[in-house]
Amino acid sequence: MNTQPSCRLAQICAFLTLTMMLNACGGGSVSAPPPAQAASSPVQKPPAPQKNVNNTVPITVTNSRYGAVNTPYISIRICSPDKPGSCQTIDHILLDTGSVGLRIYASALDPSVTPKSIVDANGNELAECMQFAEGYMWGPLRSINLELADEAALNLAMQVVSDPDFSSIPDPCTGTGNMLDTAQSFSASGVLGIGLFNQDCGKYCAQTPGIYYACNTQGCTGITLNVTSQIQNPVTQFSTNNNGTIISLNGLTNSIPALSASGTLTFGVDTQANNASSNANTLTADSGNGYIVTEFAGKNYSDSYLDSGSNVIFFDPPDHTLPVCATAASYYCPAQTLSLSAVLTGTNNASVSVAFGAANALSLFQNYRGYSAYPDLTGGASSGATFDWGLPFFYGKTIYTVIEGNRSSKGTGPYFGW
Repeated sequence: MNTQPSCRLAQICAFLTLTMMLNACGGGSVSAPPPAQAASSPVQKPPAPQKNVNNTVPITVTNSRYGAVNTPYISIRICSPDKPGSCQTIDHILLDTGSVGLRIYASALDPSVTPKSIVDANGNELAECMQFAEGYMWGPLRSINLELADEAALNLAMQVVSDPDFSSIPDPCTGTGNMLDTAQSFSASGVLGIGLFNQDCGKYCAQTPGIYYACNTQGCTGITLNVTSQIQNPVTQFSTNNNGTIISLNGLTNSIPALSASGTLTFGVDTQANNASSNANTLTADSGNGYIVTEFAGKNYSDSYLDSGSNVIFFDPPDHTLPVCATAASYYCPAQTLSLSAVLTGTNNASVSVAFGAANALSLFQNYRGYSAYPDLTGGASSGATFDWGLPFFYGKTIYTVIEGNRSSKGTGPYFGW
């Protein structure tokens, strides 16, 4: 996902990119960043091996419903907390390593599955204005039981987006851009944010109003909200395999687009036999904003991140040699596919060189019409400091995301590994 109004809030929606075929979004902040929040105290020892459970779910990159490209989807199961037998499976949920929290469009919810309202001490219902580079999501906080394979997050706070009972949107929220009001405009039924942080806002929202709201019959008012009441990273709420995730996507042969792609999402890192760390590269991210550094063509991009929720590798080359597409300005359209390289560096001073391609996006779309997986898509970021390593970076790799304050055999989160 793209960045939200903060460097610390880069976890919120930090990197979510809309994925319509000819309407890619560039990375970049919406407004000035708030103060960074310190990471949680690290665990001193790697997690002890646990009893093996089914901790994997399939990933599919497909355009079958929303026409999106390079968009990884999973299916989730939710149940009413007060009626455990009242459950629903929802497909086409965007899998996003660049944000935190579960958000589902109201239109995707079965009326028989009733999420529980979340209220404050005065009986006001809580809501959230989630800001993205291309607009905002508005809706109430609700509590549900989330099931993914044999993992469960009980009484998990989530956001219901475009709830018709919350059609009156406060002015401070509407002033942040266009509302991402439908699943079709968002290219997903919702988003599962499994990024680097424990909460979607953290210390910033505990001190500053404007993201969370308290609502009653008189309207909605921006409030501060303590960390434990905010939307949590669903993975941290599991009883096992709760320190991070692993995304493994199949590669695309010779960088040729594919009709679809598939892979596996695995929960936990070094917690049971099937999630042992095998990554050669471990790049620790900044504990306040989740960024690493990319060096490309002699320029350092300080706001860099690995983001499964972005369908393109977003950056602005220092020499501006990559031309934008005539009819899709968010994409690059060089005359021929370029073989490029960059160096990624973490706060632990570990560096790794990576190769990537930049193809002519319009040619790809014309020659591979109806395909879903494109390995060499690049586009322009809205900030010159941003290098958003979107889904093309993930093909053919196994990507580890370890959450802040958690530890694996490779180190303490927040970190990315592959």
